[in-house]
Amino acid sequence: MNRYPSPEKSPYPDVASHIPTLMALLWNWAPSEIHEFGAGEYSTPFLAAYTKGKGIPLFTLESDVKWTPKPSHSKHTVSEFVDSLDSYSIGYGALAFVDCEGNQRARIVNHILDNTNCEVLVAHDTE
Repeated sequence: MNRYPSPEKSPYPDVASHIPTLMALLWNWAPSEIHEFGAGEYSTPFLAAYTKGKGIPLFTLESDVKWTPKPSHSKHTVSEFVDSLDSYSIGYGALAFVDCEGNQRARIVNHILDNTNCEVLVAHDTE
């Protein structure tokens, strides 16, 4: 028995399967800030609209210039993702959304879990 939602019922079949999860999470919990590792065609506009409406910071980190968005509101910071995460911190009450290049994900997830006070971590397409 499959416990996960079927892609046929998703409002975003075959793409953006993380949006329903993020929507459900944000409807039931209000983060103090959001850290997005890897900009996305669906996730960045969705998170930007949410954070703008709530007046909370959004930090988008991207390593590929073709995916790098422009900030969409005054509390949206876009930065180039750098190899070293040593000085990158996330405070309690924050949401981290990891959906960057596959070879970077495990290192980012491990850093968040081991070295930050991040309250909720969502990792998309991670083995």
